[in-house]
Amino acid sequence: AAGATLAGRYRLTAQQGRMRSVQFWRGVDTASAQSVAITLIVPANDLTRGEVQQMLERTHRLSGLEISGLAPIFATLMVGDIGMVISEWVTGGTLREVTDTGPTPTAVAAVLKSLVITADAAHRTGMALGIDHPCRVRISSDGRAVLAFPAPMPDATAADDLRGIGGVLYALLVDRWPPQTPMPDGWTPVELEGAGWPREPAAIR
Repeated sequence: AAGATLAGRYRLTAQQGRMRSVQFWRGVDTASAQSVAITLIVPANDLTRGEVQQMLERTHRLSGLEISGLAPIFATLMVGDIGMVISEWVTGGTLREVTDTGPTPTAVAAVLKSLVITADAAHRTGMALGIDHPCRVRISSDGRAVLAFPAPMPDATAADDLRGIGGVLYALLVDRWPPQTPMPDGWTPVELEGAGWPREPAAIR
């Protein structure tokens, strides 16, 4: 809950969203008074403690990628059964906030570039970023789409990242997110064509 301090130094201040057993928080590192992003991974029916540890290991490997579309990862740790990822707070706006400003297609292309480059770098080294939910992505104040809450699910793949980047594209262009179960709060699913592909953005606007 907001106000709780974990691992003796990380205080939760405002929840930014959640998906399944993963919670996304803004917080403060009380040792430095610095704002941080805190991803909490709570074991539940769909996630064992071993899988939580696997997610932390995958995230730790990502921390070696120093690249513009990934928030710098400061720490991965277990607090009891709960996994925690501490990363740099991305100053800017949520995907929802930026979508609501109605960005132009040219602006959207510029925003997405950082995420595409970062995914490519991760995939070339056999890693997945875990872009699977709109709340994981923030748009920085200098106009970059950034994976702000890194913690790839145990089954996350490069193909899932490409779908997630497509989701960010559709979100910014037409205020839709690819269908998934459960649907992220506050988002309408993209309509699918007969073959199962999302409709072209130009056909939705």
